[in-house]
Amino acid sequence: MKSRTFVLLYLLLMILNQSCTSNFINPPPEEQLVIHCVLLSSQQRQKALISQVVPNDQNAYETRDDVSVSIDSTPLKNIDTGASIEPYNFYTDFLLVSPGDLYTLTVTSADFGESTGEVVVPGPFEIVGLIDSLTVSWTRSQNAFAYSVSLYDPATKAVKFRETVMDTMLHLPNTLLSGEYTLEVKAVESNYYAYFVEKELRAGLKNAVGVFAAITTRDKLVSIRVKPIP
Repeated sequence: MKSRTFVLLYLLLMILNQSCTSNFINPPPEEQLVIHCVLLSSQQRQKALISQVVPNDQNAYETRDDVSVSIDSTPLKNIDTGASIEPYNFYTDFLLVSPGDLYTLTVTSADFGESTGEVVVPGPFEIVGLIDSLTVSWTRSQNAFAYSVSLYDPATKAVKFRETVMDTMLHLPNTLLSGEYTLEVKAVESNYYAYFVEKELRAGLKNAVGVFAAITTRDKLVSIRVKPIP
């Protein structure tokens, strides 16, 4: 088995962009397979982190490169994690994930047998934009369980606001500064919500802990004008 130990804090710092393995949650220190894979709708590159908990150390994990990984009929290739700063060890550049479709993940390991997962990708939607000075809205995405809404500085990409809601409308705080922002809305399905928001140890998987989830993302430049508080 080819393996490498990483510290959880380092991982968290490297994956702020909500990539395939963002917000890594390490399960209790037991001998078990850990899978982290979030499909990105309308993109061809998909990634997965297949690992194993380091016994007696909940803050570290060991990558498992001696497994086979596929999504539907598309195999994922192993990448040497020592040569990459990104926390994933399997990937493919040939799986264009379609909004609304069902995908099945299969991971086969000599130690743990076959682990599987299923997810239905949130459907397409569009950002309507501002409906008043501090209220943003978007159309509903089929199969979405919730929406992760973020405001970014267009120049620096710094996050100025983030919140997860169930509705297709959000009232922004009046503490924001007036100006232009990139509004990003991620439609997330129930596996994603269970793992990243409710902090469950297993979401969308059988015979493994971790998560198999999917998101559909839209973004739009909006101009916010905050009225002074009397």
